[in-house]
Amino acid sequence: MKFKFYVVSGHSYLEAFFESSDLLESNRLEGAGVRIKNRNPLVFFDQDYSNLHPDIIGLACLAIFYPFIGEEVTFPLPVSTRLANSINRQIFSKTKPLKINNIDEKLVIYKGTEEAVMAFGGGVDSSAVRALFPEAFIVHEASIREGEEVLDLTNGVVEKIQKKGKGRLVKTNSRFISEPGGWHIWIGSIVTALFEAAKRNAGYIYSGTILGSAFMSNGNKYYDRHNSVKWHGESGNYWQQLFWDIGLPLVQPLMGCSEILTTKATLKLISANEVFFCTAKEGGACGVCAKCFRRACIKDYLESSNMDFSAYNNSLVNSILDKKPTYFGHIYSSLIASGWKPPKFAEKKFTHLPKDNTFCIGFNPESIDFMPEKLKSKIQLILSQNFRPMNNVEIAQMRAWDQSV
Repeated sequence: MKFKFYVVSGHSYLEAFFESSDLLESNRLEGAGVRIKNRNPLVFFDQDYSNLHPDIIGLACLAIFYPFIGEEVTFPLPVSTRLANSINRQIFSKTKPLKINNIDEKLVIYKGTEEAVMAFGGGVDSSAVRALFPEAFIVHEASIREGEEVLDLTNGVVEKIQKKGKGRLVKTNSRFISEPGGWHIWIGSIVTALFEAAKRNAGYIYSGTILGSAFMSNGNKYYDRHNSVKWHGESGNYWQQLFWDIGLPLVQPLMGCSEILTTKATLKLISANEVFFCTAKEGGACGVCAKCFRRACIKDYLESSNMDFSAYNNSLVNSILDKKPTYFGHIYSSLIASGWKPPKFAEKKFTHLPKDNTFCIGFNPESIDFMPEKLKSKIQLILSQNFRPMNNVEIAQMRAWDQSV
């Protein structure tokens, strides 16, 4: 696959040219790997991203088009050996070795300032990063589908932040260049923040990844991230490592925190109607799905509100709760162990979960190991000022978590 990147009238364009070994149809590298078909090789951004480092542009090409790339790739500009080696580390090459046709062995590494840009999604987790790290410049992607802006209430929140000079709303069609729509890889959602960070010469990108994703396999089983370093790199995740290797680390400051803690950090923003963890009802929370149910359970625990859960006693929620392993079951386990009582319709659905696990009430201190050296003390301090760390018993509970047995 060959790529071109150019700027016209203040808008930036990334264009892919398919070659014989490339694929018009492939599988998404997220979730269940849904089959996707590319229907538009041209991605646009409504911002001027002139004079970006070649590795930044190269990484964007991979983040958006990787599932469709065949045997070789020619980036818009020659990239460094650092990016070339990173995308061909064994964990990548065992399934897709890539021949990179244009490498500049003398290309100087990207080097930014101490500023951080935040890839903001608008949900609880990224809003918690916003609340705890207010100095970070917020970047949110306004998705364009078939020429129309997709309804997203977070856009209005970011527009207000942008007026204060503390954020940017970037319009792009990158999420809808394939059918069905959606980012092809999770780092696809970081591209706008990647471009904005490079434009601002920022040194870090923050994202809202949490304990459930970073260490708990969505509640199925504890994932030993330390053990993964030997294959994935120092960040503990091979896709994240691409950012680290080119000099612009993607950092997940709350990766040791559960949804319980991130919700606690965002209660004021939730009250101000600036958090949208579900967008199913006119861009806002539907109040009847399993995700809304889980968030409601957490909020009920934090605020002791005796919430009315009757709307959640429906087939949509019950079908998810009846599945084993329980999705994000570690959350429900910790809530119940901490004194929260589930609504009557859900009581029997959680009886299989451990009754004494409270590890989600504290943050995982081991998460600091996966922060850039210069940020470790800062992030440690912020976490300690807002939450308590897991104690040794809770760390053992976390490591022993396994719903597959």
